[in-house]
Amino acid sequence: MAYSRTTQAVFLQDSFTEPPMLSPGEISPETLAAWEYGARGWIAYKKVKVKDQVRLVTFGFRGPLIRDWLHLNALTHNALSFSDFMTEFRANWLEHGWESKLFNALLNSRQGLGSFWDWQLNLQYKNALLATTPSYLDENALRRKLESGVNAELASHLGREDFSTLSFTEWIASVRLLDQARMDHAARVSREVAKLRRRAEPRTNSARGARTSYTPGSTPRPAVQGQMG
Repeated sequence: MAYSRTTQAVFLQDSFTEPPMLSPGEISPETLAAWEYGARGWIAYKKVKVKDQVRLVTFGFRGPLIRDWLHLNALTHNALSFSDFMTEFRANWLEHGWESKLFNALLNSRQGLGSFWDWQLNLQYKNALLATTPSYLDENALRRKLESGVNAELASHLGREDFSTLSFTEWIASVRLLDQARMDHAARVSREVAKLRRRAEPRTNSARGARTSYTPGSTPRPAVQGQMG
């Protein structure tokens, strides 16, 4: 089941004191994750009893097709825990194959020339969206993925270090420092290259001027060697 891709669903909630809302439209894994977080916050704040959680929180879905689906399956849904309900909801309302699509994007991702920190945050976010699925990577698997995807220069630095005893968090912090040194060096080199180019420009312009001072068809004037007395 899915809405037209022309409209994207939007998560709405000002604070945990209000129930989370989800507007009609195509629901992305990211938007649903935000809605679920808001729902858990509201449930905790209001201290909603387990038996009432699904029944009450699902009033926040604004889409008529979802409301109809909830109404037709109310007895089954209301008997589920909130976590089990979310598993059922994802299976019915997210794009078919969303899990494999997201997992492949995670596995195929590479750092490139950008920041390791920003890149790994993006990968950890994607992985968090897979937390309730078999595709979720534990810390060891995620570390191996990150190690295989760093850029060549950073990989060379990592190859000279022994980080085998570090925890995942410590490893992230250590690699971040190495990568920052790499980016600082690249920035210095870029600045030096820019300076050299600026210094070369006056000489280049002078040479161009000398080459273009001769007018085709004219007779070059000989250089004056001196005055006769």
